[in-house]
Amino acid sequence: MPGGQVLLVSIIGKRGSGKSEYGIKEYFLTSPSGILLDMGVASESFKYAKDNRLQISIPKAQTLRDAIFYMKQNKISHFSFHPQSQEEASFFISQFSKFAYGKTLMIDDAQKLLSYYDSNSEYKDFLSDGRMMQQNLILCFHKIGEVSTKTRSESDVIIFMGPLTRRADIEGLYNEWEPQNMDDMPNMDVLYREMVKTPQFRPYFIKGHKS
Repeated sequence: MPGGQVLLVSIIGKRGSGKSEYGIKEYFLTSPSGILLDMGVASESFKYAKDNRLQISIPKAQTLRDAIFYMKQNKISHFSFHPQSQEEASFFISQFSKFAYGKTLMIDDAQKLLSYYDSNSEYKDFLSDGRMMQQNLILCFHKIGEVSTKTRSESDVIIFMGPLTRRADIEGLYNEWEPQNMDDMPNMDVLYREMVKTPQFRPYFIKGHKS
């Protein structure tokens, strides 16, 4: 991550809101080395050497064995891997936690792997021990309701990709709001009106801010 800071970043937004692109450009590619663990349909967009939206090359590991090999060899700085099952994803996370010192793991469509109660044991270990390995974690979710209390409390940065459509989304995170360069808590009604008017793809930093 920029400045060598170890971070847990949670990015929330519906499909097409730009959360994956934002996470990749602002956090994933700024780390010296990273793996995109793609749990969703976006895997097809990273199948080819050139992604038309991002205009960057991200090699794709075709198998679990390839992904672990690339991770350990350090010959490819950034690559993506689309697990064929939750078991493959869980095993890869366990290997990442043990051997990927100083690397960044970005999990796209993380709600498919991580339940609201964080029942995945490898994930819980990562939250507890990942900082000891200087590992960064970037999680992309579709809805605020998919982000557990543990994930929110552990996250250094929580980003919501606008625009908002439900007042309940703001109410649910209002007490965690830590806006940049603002001394006082914003009025709830004013905050909601401003965020609803916001164009799509603009990130709102619910907690923390960009370095």
